[in-house]
Amino acid sequence: MSFPAPMAPDMERCFKYFNEPANFNDCKYAFNMLPEGPEPIIWKNRLADRGDPYALPFQVVHGSCEIIFQTSGPAADQVNSVKFPGNELRHLAGRVMDQCIEKPGEGQGGGFITRDFKHLLQSITFPGTPFFEHFPISSTFLTVLIWNRYAHAQKGNFAYNPGNQDHILAEEIEEQLYRAEKRWPTGSQSRLDLMKRQDAVAYALPALEYVAKGTPNWFDFYPAPTLCGEGEAREVGVESSMPGRNCTGVSRATNRRRRLGGGVPDE
Repeated sequence: MSFPAPMAPDMERCFKYFNEPANFNDCKYAFNMLPEGPEPIIWKNRLADRGDPYALPFQVVHGSCEIIFQTSGPAADQVNSVKFPGNELRHLAGRVMDQCIEKPGEGQGGGFITRDFKHLLQSITFPGTPFFEHFPISSTFLTVLIWNRYAHAQKGNFAYNPGNQDHILAEEIEEQLYRAEKRWPTGSQSRLDLMKRQDAVAYALPALEYVAKGTPNWFDFYPAPTLCGEGEAREVGVESSMPGRNCTGVSRATNRRRRLGGGVPDE
C-alpha cells in the first residue's frame, strides 16, 4: 500500500539514530498492532489513567521496533485530549515505514512525520501571540516516530519527542520565523519580537544535532543570551543547562540578518 507524502508545512524525516536501524519485519508486525477505523479516537494526553489504551504518548512495540504517537509543541502538556482516527495514524506510520524503514541500506532505518505542524507555525510567526511561558494550546501538533528501541534503551531509554527536539524541524521553525520577520517594517516592535524568537531557536540548534539523554527542546532558551564576543554568553533571564555554551546559535541567526541588511534586535 502506498501512503501519500505529507502536505507542507508538515514534514517527514528519515534518520539512523545510534547507527542501528529498526528491523522492517518487526516494524511491519508493530504496524499491524495499531488501531484502525475511520472514526476519531479520543486520545488522552493530560492526566490519562494508568493503563488507558489510548493514552499519549501511545507506544507499540515488537522486537526491535517501536512506534510512538505523541503530541508535540511547547503547550502540548496542557492539552487534555485529541481526536484522531486510527486509520490516519496508520497512514502516518505507513508513510514512515515506506520512506525510512524499508531502506536501511541507504543510511535510514528510522524516522518521523508530523501532522498539523501548521498550527505551531501559525502561532509563533504572529508577533502578537504569547511566546515562551504562555504558548497557546492551539500551537500543538502531532508526531509519529519509528526507531530501534534496543539501541534507544542502550543509550538510557530517555524520552524523545522529534517535534520538540529534532534539529531539522527546529531549523524549519527558525526559517519560518525569519520569513515572518521580513514582512514587518525595520525597527518595528513586531519585527524585533520575531527576531528575538528566531535567535532563541537558533541558540538551541547546536544542542539538538545529536540525540542523547538531556537533549533540550527548541523552545527552552527564550530569551536567548545576548550577542557577545570572546565566546562567552551573558544570560538574560535564563540559566543555560549546557556547560560551556557560547553564542554560536545566536550568531547564526543574526549574522544572516546582517548579511541581508536586516539589522539585529535590541538587547
